[in-house]
Amino acid sequence: MSELVLHAYKHSDKLNKILAVAKAANVTLKVVEEENKLAPRLTVEASPTNTFPYLITPDGIISEAFAIMFYLGSKAGLSGTNDHQRS
Repeated sequence: MSELVLHAYKHSDKLNKILAVAKAANVTLKVVEEENKLAPRLTVEASPTNTFPYLITPDGIISEAFAIMFYLGSKAGLSGTNDHQRS
């Protein structure tokens, strides 16, 4: 697997959850922690949803924490083998 680059807000709960899934999946991520001192939150042009977190993969950019966690889990075979297990 090529290098995966995760952009997320520093110290966010979403970042911690994604890192936990990456560890369980034995996937190494390069993490770019973003600080947000602005209100409202920054708009992120690189992200399809214009928000953090987003993951840069060889196949494209994935945004939203759940989608990132599912992607990492599925790459490692942690997302189940049938529809019931995946739900």
